[in-house]
Amino acid sequence: MTDLNELRNETAKTMRRLVTRGLTTTTGGNVSARAESGAICITPSQIDKEFITADQIGIISQDSVYLEEGLKLSMETAMHQMVYRRRPEVRAVVHAHPPWATSFTASASEKLKTDLIAETWALLGNPVWVPYALMGTGDLADRVGEAIGKGDVLLLENHGVIAVGTCLWQAFSRLEALEEAAKISVITRMIGEQHPLGAYRKAAIDRMMGK
Repeated sequence: MTDLNELRNETAKTMRRLVTRGLTTTTGGNVSARAESGAICITPSQIDKEFITADQIGIISQDSVYLEEGLKLSMETAMHQMVYRRRPEVRAVVHAHPPWATSFTASASEKLKTDLIAETWALLGNPVWVPYALMGTGDLADRVGEAIGKGDVLLLENHGVIAVGTCLWQAFSRLEALEEAAKISVITRMIGEQHPLGAYRKAAIDRMMGK
């Protein structure tokens, strides 16, 4: 149980960090982490996530049995489970609505560019677009499951973003970098003509990152 207790604490900490950093609202988004046993720790719904604590983090067994009575299961639980099924190496999923990046999920003309600075390209590559599906539905879970095999960061049309990683910190850092890339996309467009990294520079970064 020690592993699960530590994961519950880290999951709550990550959720609080999302809110305090302005990367989601107190009611929006959800975070999960997978233990060695296969059990999943996940934030529940209908709770003030700025002050969420470890004992408020739900646990789902490998066979989808919810182990924490009194906590309302997250409406996006199926989406998280789908990611873990499709990507066995993934140990953490962060879903949130960071305002700059989420704005690009609702734009019909502007594309979020991750290749304007080296760091965001190194951390993110090209985000994967996920066509709209109603939140909390099996349809959304299926679309996320199909897309997650193509990259570690997803843009959910008219909804928000997902970032995954081998730990909570890596998933969080990818989501944070995506929000930074979104800000830079907007600011450079305001300044004037954008100057993205070329193919040669991106290939060099990919080699450095072992991609």
